[in-house]
Order: sequence, then C-alpha cells, then structure tokens
Amino acid sequence: MENGCNMCKMPGKNNPSWTKPTEPAMQMPCNDPENPCDMCTCVAGNPPEMKIDKDGCNKPKKCPKPCKSSPEEHYAGDTWQCWIDDYNCYAECSCNADGHLTWRGGNACKDNGQPKQCGKL
Repeated sequence: MENGCNMCKMPGKNNPSWTKPTEPAMQMPCNDPENPCDMCTCVAGNPPEMKIDKDGCNKPKKCPKPCKSSPEEHYAGDTWQCWIDDYNCYAECSCNADGHLTWRGGNACKDNGQPKQCGKL
C-alpha cells in the first residue's frame, strides 16, 4: 500500500480498506464484514493508530476531541466546557448529531469555529 505508513488498515480479514487520519479524529464505520456494527477512528501519530469501538453503531456517535490533550470522551448531542490549546482559553464545545465538533469562545479566545491543529498557532 503506497503511503501505508501514514494510514490505518481497516479491521477484518476480508476488508481491503485503508484510511487516512483526520484532524480532528472522526469516527466512521469500519466496514468489517464480520463485525458490521463496529466504528473506527484513525488517530494521527507516527504511526497512526486505529481505535475500534465494538458495536459502536448501537451507541451515540463519538465526538472528536478539540485537542489531543482533552481528557474526556464526548458524544453526539453533548455540550461542555473545553480548553482550546491554540488560544489558551476555555470555550463551549458542542457535538452535533453527526459527530462534528464546533466551539464558541469567550472574550479570551481569538476566533470562533473549528480549532486548528492544537499546539500550533
């Protein structure tokens, strides 16, 4: 597989699929014929890491973390106070029904919207 060192192999003996990590890491179907309800997340790193949520299609969709340093897991429909490393501020993070993350900062945050890669301004 060309560029395979920068990708995650999707699980399953009969699954030929590979995927690239996304920033922020997003949950997707694993497309594993033997475990059709599993959900996968390809997390950026060297090498990237595949995380599998067994029977994930029966659970609320996981929300990507606003920063890798974020300690908590959140799910579709959640709203919480989050720390945005890029801007050194707390913000209100929300995860919509599709599992997409948005955040709104207070006066201490420079911008509103999708955070850039954490730790890099």
